[in-house]
Amino acid sequence: MSVTIPRAPDGRALGALFLVSASSLLLEVTLVRLLSVALWYPFAFSALATAAALLLFRAPAFSNQVGSPPERFPAAASQAVEKLPAAARILASDSYGGYLIYRFNGARKVYFDGRSDFYGPDFLERYLALMAARPGWRETVAAERFTHALLPGASPLTGALQQAGWAVLYKDGIATLLEAR
Repeated sequence: MSVTIPRAPDGRALGALFLVSASSLLLEVTLVRLLSVALWYPFAFSALATAAALLLFRAPAFSNQVGSPPERFPAAASQAVEKLPAAARILASDSYGGYLIYRFNGARKVYFDGRSDFYGPDFLERYLALMAARPGWRETVAAERFTHALLPGASPLTGALQQAGWAVLYKDGIATLLEAR
């Protein structure tokens, strides 16, 4: 049995192998750069144009005029909320809480907003009992130390808080803003 020992490639074969490898690597790098620019350019332009438009129009300054129909959200009542002390602890329904976060760009702290999946089932049970003015609602109000409440006018809690001595600061056909006394 004879064993064949392979010969080492000569210099020309190694040079050719190097040139083919280098040229394919160069082609790949070139294509990746060209294609990545070509693929991402519209997205980058859109992102920059959106950022420029938001800065140009200062979107947070107009947030009380955009996005929330005033017949469903407390747009007019939010002007009264704006006058409250910064440290006010505001009890609001889930939709009103979300609106206040949006309207004041997160500057107003609310008890609850529409992101119910973040709060957990125990909190949601307490919240539902509170909003329906079911037994235990007074304890929740006392424990949370609310100073104000922004609620739908027809909410059972609105009437319960008024009976408990809370003063009406603002009222319209959409919302009622109350202050603890």
